[in-house]
Amino acid sequence: MNGFYRVLGVTLLLASLSKLSAPEEFLASLRSYALIPRNWLGAVADLVTVLELVVGLELLRRPGAAARLWTFILFSAFSLALGWASWKGLPLSCGCFGPLLGKLHSLPLGKTIHLGGNLTVLLLLLGSLVLEARPPKRGHCCCHSS
Repeated sequence: MNGFYRVLGVTLLLASLSKLSAPEEFLASLRSYALIPRNWLGAVADLVTVLELVVGLELLRRPGAAARLWTFILFSAFSLALGWASWKGLPLSCGCFGPLLGKLHSLPLGKTIHLGGNLTVLLLLLGSLVLEARPPKRGHCCCHSS
C-alpha cells in the first residue's frame, strides 16, 4: 500500500507545483466552477495549493493516518467540484495539472474518467483509514513480546 501512497504524494506534489507555476490559471479554473464566492477565491486557491504541497510531501515521507485523512478530504472536495461541473455541464478544466488535464476533459468521457479515478482513490483511502481504525483482535496485541 505504500506504493499507492507514494503515487498519491507525487500526484499532489505535481498538482501543487502546477498551481504554483500558473496561479492565474488555477484561479480562473476555480472561478469557472461558480461554487466559491469571488472574494474567497484567492484564499481558497492558496489553501488548496499549500495543502497539496504539504500533504504530498507527508505522503512521501511517512503516509500516516493524518496524511491519508487529509488526502481523503482533498480528493473528496475535488470529486464534489468535478461532479458539480459535470452535472451542470460546465465546459472547464479542473485546474489540477494545468493544460494536461484540460486535454483529458476535452475527450467525450474525459470528466467521467477523471471523476471515476478520483472515486477509486477515495474508496481505497477510506478502506485504509477504516482498517487502521479497527481495534486489534483479542490475543493479537502487538505491544507485548513473547
